[in-house]
Amino acid sequence: MLPFASRLKSWLALPTGPQTPWVPSLRIQVQDERHQLQRVLYPPPTERFSKQFFQNISIGHLVDLRNYPSIAAESSLKTWQWSKSVPHSDIGTSVVPNEVVPNSRDLSRAYNGMGRAWIRGARSALVEFYHEGLEYKYVYSFAKLSLIKLVNEYAGPRKDLGKLLEYLSAPLIEQLGFRSVVDEFRRCSFLEGLSGFAITRCPIYKLPCLLGEQWIDQDILDPLIEMEYFRS
Repeated sequence: MLPFASRLKSWLALPTGPQTPWVPSLRIQVQDERHQLQRVLYPPPTERFSKQFFQNISIGHLVDLRNYPSIAAESSLKTWQWSKSVPHSDIGTSVVPNEVVPNSRDLSRAYNGMGRAWIRGARSALVEFYHEGLEYKYVYSFAKLSLIKLVNEYAGPRKDLGKLLEYLSAPLIEQLGFRSVVDEFRRCSFLEGLSGFAITRCPIYKLPCLLGEQWIDQDILDPLIEMEYFRS
């Protein structure tokens, strides 16, 4: 059988028209492979800590989540390599409660090469890393690697939102009568965009950046009051 590149070249050299059904078939095959790759690289929307999970969860629930995974420190990776084995265990395909996951910055090369690795036959990655003196060794599916990346990405904003909610629960806020506004903020979706006189792409979880400013009370309360106004 001719190599795929040679067969593709011969197909393209043939005249196009209704008598050449293999060209549309080739297009369908490429689309199917692309869809299959998407299913492999990205976890199902119902998976815990998937993109949809973070889109649907409220700020308050995420901050109060007690079993959010622990993340190993940067440069704690011992080694990693692609594997052709297909994981079936929970630890290999999902993020389990209180799990320790590697730092995504240590796996930047893996994330950049996932698509190429899948085409070459890889179906998982063997990852070894350290955390608090213990060594961890797992085989992760590609979808699990994507979940780990999201867990890393949103760990910082989750922590900052916890500090913001702690600040907003101060007695001064209670005395000013803004408790209902704070409760409404806790019910906002974690990935919801800031909105007021205009809707922006800036996610609401970036509000904690105002904590370092001198006029923090006005800077935070004004957006919350504005948001409450447009919701009512």
